[in-house]
Amino acid sequence: MKLNYAVQKSIILLVLLVHSLGFGQCFREICSGAAGNSFGIKTDGTLWAWGNNTVHNLGDGTSIHRSSPVQIGNDTHWSKISAGANHCLALKTDGTLWAWGYNYHGELGDGTNNESAIPMQIGTDTDWSAISACFHSLALKTNGTLWAWGTNYDGQLGDGTNIDRNAPQQVISGSNETWRAINAGENQTLAIKTDGTLWSWGGNAGGQLGNGTNSNVYFPAQIGTDTNWISVSGGYNQSIALKSDGTAWVSGAWSLGPVGIFTQVGTATDWTQIASGINHFIGLRGNSLYAWGYNLYGELGDGTNFDRTTPVLIASATSWTKIDAGYLDTMAIKTDGSIATWGRNDYGQIGDGTTINRNLPVTLPCPTSLSAATYTARFDSLYLYPNPTKDYVVVKGSEDAKETLQYSIIDLLGRNVKSGQCTFDEPITLENLAVGQYVLQLKGANGQMAFKKLIKE
Repeated sequence: MKLNYAVQKSIILLVLLVHSLGFGQCFREICSGAAGNSFGIKTDGTLWAWGNNTVHNLGDGTSIHRSSPVQIGNDTHWSKISAGANHCLALKTDGTLWAWGYNYHGELGDGTNNESAIPMQIGTDTDWSAISACFHSLALKTNGTLWAWGTNYDGQLGDGTNIDRNAPQQVISGSNETWRAINAGENQTLAIKTDGTLWSWGGNAGGQLGNGTNSNVYFPAQIGTDTNWISVSGGYNQSIALKSDGTAWVSGAWSLGPVGIFTQVGTATDWTQIASGINHFIGLRGNSLYAWGYNLYGELGDGTNFDRTTPVLIASATSWTKIDAGYLDTMAIKTDGSIATWGRNDYGQIGDGTTINRNLPVTLPCPTSLSAATYTARFDSLYLYPNPTKDYVVVKGSEDAKETLQYSIIDLLGRNVKSGQCTFDEPITLENLAVGQYVLQLKGANGQMAFKKLIKE
């Protein structure tokens, strides 16, 4: 049956409308973590998470694994996200730094070694500009200074020691302390200065530092003399870097060149983005997606489980705009704002509602943000007093917020240890609560919700 032009045009417009309602510019930031967890920031500034939540990796106040995206809190000002092995870092549009999850080695940076089940602000500075996390944490400030904290067993913090740090400390290389790109690998740090030089330090068993050796380095050390490096990414015993001439370079595992030396990947000069998982690589040439490396769980996305020593084209359509590689999974943003994920899925990190491994990209529907009726500005401004506390806590809020609230106190294992009703300025008794950290969940009469960190001394 042949349709006239007007009908054809109407159908095309209808299809485009339906498509835009489903995905239209849904996500603008993604992060595939090193522990089987995944994150996305939507264009409305909301933060979403799914996958492994064993040590509160997702920041939703529980330790329940999620096989579909769940919204984290109600804030609409998230700008960047980086997921480490068991903790996460995030930035808001106001330049503040936030962290949650595991903290045994001080990777959250709050000066303690206590876990947090929800995002908490680190310090009071408002000039953070970039972040990267694995087993340790890195962050840049707007003045170009580089800061590091967390695990330091191989010298990845660059302070000349192997002592863990639980608060940010500046990384000093001796001169020109202005950095523009950073990445935390499994046990190495990669960074680029504003002059385009490449630097590395930390673990080097696989030659991932690119300095021609297999020896650890405890202070920042320049790699070669080139001044046209623009981005870096590290995994386990491997690193990849991109130059401004569109060439990609690999050192360590999966490098086809001399051990411990950055060697060019093929002859292509049109690479635009690169990322390293633990044992695989992913890259964009223009908007076309390529992958290579380890592939036991389908993390390359080529429909097989065969390892690849050289880049293979993944889905011929040139519809990709942003990429990230996690532990044994991969994710990318398409031009329509939708997320595609693939690879290992034992914790639900693919986000398709299952725990089935995928060796081809799976496109996720755009999750629906909680409405303004569910989260209100008034609930955003709630706070607890005193906190930390010993015997009681009071929910404080605006003068017009006087309705009865339903509350639940949730421990770090996700268990509801106390619940009931309260009103603003009315004490909630805590005498029988064990010393430790909790999440206080509050729910208003019209369904408004808030989650607040509670510390019992």
